[in-house]
Amino acid sequence: MLHKTKIRINPTELPSEILTDPYNFFSHDLFDDLQIVPTKKFLKKRHGGKAYIHFGPSNSITVEITLEPGNRLRAQSYTFNPTKLIWGHNGASLTSMEFPLAICLLVDHLEQLFESRDVALSLIPGFAPNNHTWFEMLEIATHRFDPVLSLFNAFNGASHPCSHKRRVTLGESIRIGNKRSKTAIVISRRQVTMPLNYEESNVSCDEDVLRLEVILKNDHLYREFNAISSPSVVFQDINGIPRLTRFSGDDLMPVYRNVMSRCKGPHDDASLSKDRTNAFDSFIEQCHHGLSEEHSNTDYDFEDLYYKASRETTNKMGLIRSACMQQRERSALSTQSSSAR
Repeated sequence: MLHKTKIRINPTELPSEILTDPYNFFSHDLFDDLQIVPTKKFLKKRHGGKAYIHFGPSNSITVEITLEPGNRLRAQSYTFNPTKLIWGHNGASLTSMEFPLAICLLVDHLEQLFESRDVALSLIPGFAPNNHTWFEMLEIATHRFDPVLSLFNAFNGASHPCSHKRRVTLGESIRIGNKRSKTAIVISRRQVTMPLNYEESNVSCDEDVLRLEVILKNDHLYREFNAISSPSVVFQDINGIPRLTRFSGDDLMPVYRNVMSRCKGPHDDASLSKDRTNAFDSFIEQCHHGLSEEHSNTDYDFEDLYYKASRETTNKMGLIRSACMQQRERSALSTQSSSAR
């Protein structure tokens, strides 16, 4: 259910070899899909110039860096997609066993970039007290079957208080709000978008499944998570501003439902078919009274994960990864057995 996530961190120094000997520094296997996208100011070696380091499976991790006096590099934030880290695409939702694996893989990649496991762990919100690392953006998504596109077409005329701006790609996706919006709703057809986004890896979706995303940023994260009054939600005062630093998987669906339930349907449009209005009303009704996600297990718990990853040894973290992989293999065998019967 939790997909793309942006983490704001204390400015953290990166190894100088990134500038002085990049070919050798990025020779590790974890940098196989590496891309570095510099701004013009960075290329001209002006202080404050930014660059973005994309790496991990399908560039699932992006680190924003700036050039400081003395040609020092500092990381300012990073974005990662746990689903891409595991599967190489974002067409699935992670289970409670797979999510800890994704975080362990994230720590492995950050350790390779910063050349320190302690630093890598300090960059994860909630791993260490007062580390001034917080969630700046969360993308929460669910998937629903929509074989006759009644829900997709209904959202084509829907609105949301978050923004009056919308972008529609005919037959493919609908976005309410733009990239600057602190709350945005994105509806996309997986059957259409996945082959376009992952053409090289030949990833596709055989059924017409809708991906319904809620994107929250900055103070809207505080507003929505504070509204659910959950004991597992933790805010930390950083530079005088309350920042989201911890939550559990159980908190995601209430936040998602609250945001989605504020969508308004195009009921004043007489040209709409009854199927479209019924599909929209049914979805919003479920948001009000208990929408469930059929395609994923959201029973992962950040706090439990923090405990395992921050207090166990590197070897134990390897055991966590092994356990996750074994669970996936058992699930696959179970599915094959059921199909055989």
